[in-house]
Amino acid sequence: MTIANTPSRFASVLARPGERGRPVMPSGARLGCFLLAASLIGCVRHTPDRWVSHLRLRRNEAISAKEIKSGLATREKSCWLWTSRPEYVPADLEVDRQRIERLYAERGFFEARVAAPTVKTGTKGAVEILLEIDEGKPTQVVELRLLGLPTLSEGETKRLRASLGLKIGERFDYGRWEEAKHALVLFLRERGYAYATVRGSIWVVRAQRQAALLVLARPGPLVHLRQLAISGAGPISAGLITLQRPWRL
Repeated sequence: MTIANTPSRFASVLARPGERGRPVMPSGARLGCFLLAASLIGCVRHTPDRWVSHLRLRRNEAISAKEIKSGLATREKSCWLWTSRPEYVPADLEVDRQRIERLYAERGFFEARVAAPTVKTGTKGAVEILLEIDEGKPTQVVELRLLGLPTLSEGETKRLRASLGLKIGERFDYGRWEEAKHALVLFLRERGYAYATVRGSIWVVRAQRQAALLVLARPGPLVHLRQLAISGAGPISAGLITLQRPWRL
């Protein structure tokens, strides 16, 4: 006997009007069943003796807590019921301190230090961790030298320096430094130097919080295209494709 044919209030709740014989569970009931099943699954999982309930950061201003935590091995318990409790591993926490300091160094904070963590153990093995960060002062770019470039006009040189994203007086950032070298390679290749390569060096004076950047470009030979061969174009004529080329033969 189906639920829809059963004369009861439970059947009337499950069956929608006009859909006799097709019981449908309301969305609220489905959500409740899902959360109940998820919580039961979480109970079956192994629970470590000591687990991280909260991981807090203090005095971090230059880098958000979300970004810092994303690169750590130590994780805190999620608010979702079905997620497992992350185990507290003291060795991982010690390595995480070094990870945070390296992250700050990549952003130009070479003096950043992470103090010894404050660990509090609560009931049922729950552990609260507090990491206090001393960011220090940032290192600024005081010099940017570009060597090995082909002959450029004054306007092209200004546009090149602006496209690199590195400015005198700004905080050094390793990510922007890598992007600048990549941008220089693209700049040269777009001007016909198909085999261009770029290398860079960084000199940091930590006592004065200053960084000098040196970019060495190796353009290689200027490439000239003399012939264009087109195949597999199908119904599109080769002449039409040739007209769309961004370069001249």
